Amino acid sequence: MHQVEWISAQLNRIQLGALVVAAVGIVLGIVGAVLNIEHFFRGYLIGFLYWMGVTLGCLGLFMVMNLINGAFSFAIQRLFAAGARTVIVMLVLFVPLVFGLGLLYPWTNAEVLSSLPASKASFFTVELFLLRSALYFVVWIPLAYFVTQFSYRNDKTGDSRLLDRAKQLSAGGLILLVVSITFAALDWSSSLTPKWFSSIYGLLYAAREALAGAALAVLVLGLLWKHLPLPTRVRERSLNDIGSVLLATLMLWMYMEFFQYLIIWQGNMAEYTVWYVERLGGAWPVFVSIVLFFHFGVPFVLLLTPGFRSSVERLTLAAALILVMRLFWLYWNVVPVFSPEVSLSWMDIVLPLAIGGLWVASFVWILKRNELLPINHPQWQESDAHGHTEAGAAA
Repeated sequence: MHQVEWISAQLNRIQLGALVVAAVGIVLGIVGAVLNIEHFFRGYLIGFLYWMGVTLGCLGLFMVMNLINGAFSFAIQRLFAAGARTVIVMLVLFVPLVFGLGLLYPWTNAEVLSSLPASKASFFTVELFLLRSALYFVVWIPLAYFVTQFSYRNDKTGDSRLLDRAKQLSAGGLILLVVSITFAALDWSSSLTPKWFSSIYGLLYAAREALAGAALAVLVLGLLWKHLPLPTRVRERSLNDIGSVLLATLMLWMYMEFFQYLIIWQGNMAEYTVWYVERLGGAWPVFVSIVLFFHFGVPFVLLLTPGFRSSVERLTLAAALILVMRLFWLYWNVVPVFSPEVSLSWMDIVLPLAIGGLWVASFVWILKRNELLPINHPQWQESDAHGHTEAGAAA
């Protein structure tokens, strides 16, 4: 089968499977909402935060690829672009959370709100929470559209000025993205423990999302790799570099996690330690230790192993492991707020899968509507020229 036809068929299979998962998940989610509305919204929040993280991670990494313009970047660039454009889907999926704020966030309780410092009490109101959430999407949706549109338009026109504009927008867009993620992390995640504060949490949250975006893109790339129409020279060099991106984001995330813990542990002030106290009671230390071993320890050792990053099959497995463990890491971030003991509901699994099914189906739809590789990318043209030169020399 021709390469393009095989890739199209593979994407169709992935999309169909995602839609089936989404449909089953939605039905089970409705049943779950009837049985236990609190567990429903808890599972829904976990799913939303997980896939929102993948989306924003893809957006950030797409802009990074525009700026560094590495030889490997065009092999993975369109996966980041498609992931970034799912932000519109995430806006729609945010709406159900509006109806569960009172069950999710302690600061919606007047008694809890009155116990907070005046600055926090004035910040955490439902009206301002919703206004800020709307502003985040007002920033992210146009940013994701325009920064990717320059690349898509370049496929049709070949106008290199479009790539220059994408680079210029990415430079300012990255700053805007990190600032907006910082506030979104404070609203959507940090405020689950409203008395807590961490000055590093926004950057840590951005690092988590970069890791999620990188792992998702590597996983999809691995599924399509053998049939991507890449020049041989690029294929030989790119895989190891893409694996290095995954390793770099993994190390950045762990670095941020460790230093947040170290700084808070050394400070030993109730305002800062409350987050860890809440999440290290009961059997949670055992849970998070196991997750940390498989989320960081195993992938880190594997990605450092000589030759590992040159194998697409092994790299794909490492990315899949990271994505699965990211979900369990998110459980540890969210669930202890609602349960001092390790307590995972089936809805904590079903609802992230349902949202994920919708996300993946949308992601594949965007991929299929555009070129899978940026055909007018400078690195592509250099590779073609190199290939023709080698062919001429051989003749």
